[in-house]
Amino acid sequence: MRVVVAAGLMACLIGGGCKAAKEAARRELARQQEQADAAPVEPTGPTGPTAPTGPTAPTAPTEPAEPSAPPSAPGLRPGRYLVRAVGVSARPRKAMGLPWDVGSPPDLRVTIVVDGQPAGSCDGPSDQLIASCAPAIELELGVGTRLELRVVDRDLRNDDKVGDALAPDLLGAGHVDAKIALATSGQLASAWVELTPAPSKYVHYRDRIVALALGAVAGLGLVLGLRRRLVRIIELPIGPDDEWPCRFCAATNRGPVLVCHKCGGAR
Repeated sequence: MRVVVAAGLMACLIGGGCKAAKEAARRELARQQEQADAAPVEPTGPTGPTAPTGPTAPTAPTEPAEPSAPPSAPGLRPGRYLVRAVGVSARPRKAMGLPWDVGSPPDLRVTIVVDGQPAGSCDGPSDQLIASCAPAIELELGVGTRLELRVVDRDLRNDDKVGDALAPDLLGAGHVDAKIALATSGQLASAWVELTPAPSKYVHYRDRIVALALGAVAGLGLVLGLRRRLVRIIELPIGPDDEWPCRFCAATNRGPVLVCHKCGGAR
């Protein structure tokens, strides 16, 4: 604006009139407008100018999320637990790139190892890369308990090792009735285990105990109901006119019989 005013004053002095000043101001405004149109405009965002964007680099594929427990699931505490289910998945080929079997996927077998000792095993379906089974074994979980899964491809002669899986700190990371992800090695792609509190020892004998109690009650009722019929009347060598008092109702009985004639109580 100062340049426009100065140009106008100079035109007035030199040209001797306002007409020349108006023409000079018009030309200056036109020149400034051309410069403003030619200057690059930087895009602005909510907080300021943004850098020019180039081609987006391809993102690496993400691994599937590990199974986790819902927020409401209680954590594991020291105690006895039942291994409700285990699940594993193998890679399509062996470490050297060879197929597991002749034209078919592996036949997975999972062995549960607790503190270095095999506790049980179960087999998945034949010719499948993914297997889950229910070993239904119990373990005592405490501080430092080591839970492992050893997976093989079961064959007629020699089983091919697939890989191992190691459970994390179950007391710190595990949850009841939820899939707990395990760290895998070898050709084992993923593995999980699900634990639930072990039932009481008396649960295994509950049916037998209930049946025995019902049988005892029924037998006792039968004996009490047939008590009079089950009492044998024994004749004693007592004279027909001998009297004896009943100890239950104090009635006087006569003769060698052993049953009171009034209440039926035995002598």
